[in-house]
Amino acid sequence: MSTPPPSHSFIDGLRDQSQTAWPALLGDVCNRPQETQQSVLLDIVRRNAHTEYGRRHDFGTINSIEDYRHRVAISHWDTIGPLAQRMETGEEDILFAGPTVHFIATSGSTGAPKLLPESADGQFIKSMVSRMRMALLLRMDPSVIEGTFVPLANIGSFSQTSGNIPIGYASGLTLVDAPPEILRRMAFPPAIMKVTDRDTLDYLIMRFAMASAGVRLLAGNNAGRITTLLETADHQRDALLDDIEGGTLCPGLKLDASLRHELEQLLAPDPQRAGELRLLLAERGRLEPRDYWPQLSMVACWLGGTIGRYLEVLKPWLPAHVIYADLGYGASEGKFNLNMESGVAAGPLASFGYFFEFMPADSGAPLLAHEVRHGEIYELIVTSYSGLYRYAMHDLVRVDGFTGRTPNIEFVGKSQDVANLSGEKVNGAMAAEAIRDVLAARRVRWNHFCLVADAASQRYVLCIESDGLPIPDLDCAKQFDQLMKERHPLYMMFRSQRLLQEPGLTRMKPGWHNCLYTAATQAGRNVAQVKLPVVYSEIPLRDWVMTDDDTVYAS
Repeated sequence: MSTPPPSHSFIDGLRDQSQTAWPALLGDVCNRPQETQQSVLLDIVRRNAHTEYGRRHDFGTINSIEDYRHRVAISHWDTIGPLAQRMETGEEDILFAGPTVHFIATSGSTGAPKLLPESADGQFIKSMVSRMRMALLLRMDPSVIEGTFVPLANIGSFSQTSGNIPIGYASGLTLVDAPPEILRRMAFPPAIMKVTDRDTLDYLIMRFAMASAGVRLLAGNNAGRITTLLETADHQRDALLDDIEGGTLCPGLKLDASLRHELEQLLAPDPQRAGELRLLLAERGRLEPRDYWPQLSMVACWLGGTIGRYLEVLKPWLPAHVIYADLGYGASEGKFNLNMESGVAAGPLASFGYFFEFMPADSGAPLLAHEVRHGEIYELIVTSYSGLYRYAMHDLVRVDGFTGRTPNIEFVGKSQDVANLSGEKVNGAMAAEAIRDVLAARRVRWNHFCLVADAASQRYVLCIESDGLPIPDLDCAKQFDQLMKERHPLYMMFRSQRLLQEPGLTRMKPGWHNCLYTAATQAGRNVAQVKLPVVYSEIPLRDWVMTDDDTVYAS
């Protein structure tokens, strides 16, 4: 039986806070990061002192951050995983006190599939951060609440462990936990999220969402995923318009009979809306959300890091007045910051919900939240209410200023998304920024790009799938080389020493990006989990190279 937690702990104080008190709470914790972080850490270890993990690490004797760091080493999944697997049978008091509320299925971005256990306390923290984020989005654009929204999430719960504990995806669980007034404004029925076939899911989302002109908000982690959804609507426009007109669902969809029947009961013929859409199609030549959702005012997605590059592909589809807001940095393990301003990827650390440490990218001892410096990149280490203790996320974050005394952080990329041919250490974020800047300067529209570290020739190769004219050429590789020399001293040094050769360029066939996504989901990840790396050791899906000899090099 679990030992009860302290009579009134730090997290109990959070539970006592009403939503109207959140601004004052945020102001207080942002001004006192050192004190807040110590309170959170000591609350976590005291609540879990009598667990198997807590006894093993003498949590009962921990009275400071220094004590904790002395008792607990930095951990990885190979440390946590075996204990989490025992919890799948229903064992309690192993990583955290009490029962497991649910498991979160994740492949991680780099590893094998795993199930992360969630405690009631951990679920509460995630819910609180999610609701704060939604409140902040509404503060940026209050009109959003007047319309409907299209969330791109996964199913909340789809299976059970051997101990009958639910298994779900993080984005779906977040959506299920949203306030009722938000769920009522979804532009499609939640039952659609049960669909596992990606093409069918996208079709159904747009079948329901396009039937109304009232969509105000698109929300999804990856802007590339949103673009794919909009492209699906245009490619399937004839079937969509026929279904809207007739109040039907086309027979080719991969749906079981019961779900098809459930969805069909929600439909009615709407020839007027279908006629409006056909007129819009005739005027522009394709169906675009700027036309069928004229009130669309906000897109919430990841703006920064390696994922933020896809925003440039999405923007041409949307009205010029749309506000872009960061959805907030997080993962299956937690929700780690708050999005305070539109157009900005970084936001203050959620210091009230987790204990954070920051490993300097250039080695050194981990720093605390109040010790980090503006502009620096760190690898994030997390301690949570759900049994993660000094857990290395393998995420790189950048500090971009401070809110009060609390650092604003943005996700940069995975620590494994790094190339190092000669010691220059080019990470995905710096490569993506340079490539994106080159393509923008040369007015090249693109669907996807990556950087290949070719060890055989000691050079980097840009792989680009463009969208129309102009076509990327050798000058793109030359300009990339110049930018990297200007921005990254180690790259400049190794280029000047001729340990790195001039970069090359490979043009990829149309459809390469979609095929990469398809391959990733077939490997066991759902769409929302896919974060395609920027850096590769060889050209991914080489069959999509335009010709066998299409790699060209600067002279």
